Amino acid sequence: VEVRTWLGPAMLAQAGVAISLAATATSRNPEMAGEVQTIILGTVVVFEILGPLLTRAAVLKSGEMPIANSIHHTFGTPLGALRNVFTRLAGSAGLLSKKQALSERMRVEQVMRRSVVGIAESADFNEVVHFVEHSHDNTFPVLDEDRCVVGLIRFDLLNQAFFDPHSDHLVRAGDLATPPEVLLHPAQPVRDAVELFRHTTDDCVPVVTDEPPHRLVATVRRSDLTSLLIRDRKAGLS
Repeated sequence: VEVRTWLGPAMLAQAGVAISLAATATSRNPEMAGEVQTIILGTVVVFEILGPLLTRAAVLKSGEMPIANSIHHTFGTPLGALRNVFTRLAGSAGLLSKKQALSERMRVEQVMRRSVVGIAESADFNEVVHFVEHSHDNTFPVLDEDRCVVGLIRFDLLNQAFFDPHSDHLVRAGDLATPPEVLLHPAQPVRDAVELFRHTTDDCVPVVTDEPPHRLVATVRRSDLTSLLIRDRKAGLS
């Protein structure tokens, strides 16, 4: 639903088709060439300015990319890089208050991915296989009718079911799920998620609402947290 809502704004930054249409209209009706080109090229200029901003907002709002992935520590010039070196030295000497790392000051809601579906508890084995086939994770949340997390299907258990000839007819998603050890909440600090991943081999952890019933709203991926920690390290904040 979120992707459909933001699909339109994400596609505004497209100039090639509009310019081609302007050229085609001009060749077919030279009398209107001036007006057509002025209107179309004018809108192209506007959308090429606003389009990238709307595309960025659409990607973030739809949950396709965590907010943390839009934050970068870059230095455009050698002078900026040199200034960063002196800032680090001054901070190490206690002359400046040390800037807090992103992983220390951000919340889970800023790194979670909202574009999560989950597997219905009543799904048969073929539906589970179809879901896994189109997923990039090795841990899959299983949901009840209220979208509450009843368990997680981990790849090692799923791998065993692949070789059972009776799985197609007897096994349901709920049979393969094991209760989650820990769930995350949007308001929790990111450091809680980092600590959680240190004690689990799962590549993603479900994020549920703070108030009961705890419905699934997103997942936090290990790869996103790793990218965040790498940026902190490059910025000298780890």
